Amino acid sequence: MATTNNTIEKIAPMFTDLLIKKIECLKTDWQKPWIASLEQGLPRNIRGTVYNGGNVLMLLFYTEFMKFTLPVFLTFNQAKEEDL
Repeated sequence: MATTNNTIEKIAPMFTDLLIKKIECLKTDWQKPWIASLEQGLPRNIRGTVYNGGNVLMLLFYTEFMKFTLPVFLTFNQAKEEDL
C-alpha cells in the first residue's frame, strides 16, 4: 500500500498542474473543447492497449500541452525492449 501512496503523491502535483493550466487556457478561448486531442483517439501504449482511469485524462491533457500528434506512450521497459 505504501508504494501506491508514494505514486499518488508523485503524480498528483503533475496532474493538478496540468488541470490548472487547462482551466487557465479555457479563460482565453472558451469556445475550444476541453480536450481537442480526442480527435486522435484515446491514449494508448505502444502495444495498442488503451489507458484507463485517471491516466486517460492526464495523458490527454499532456498530449495537448506537448502538441503531440498521436497519443501513444510507452513505459521505460517498453522503450528498452524497442531499443529506444
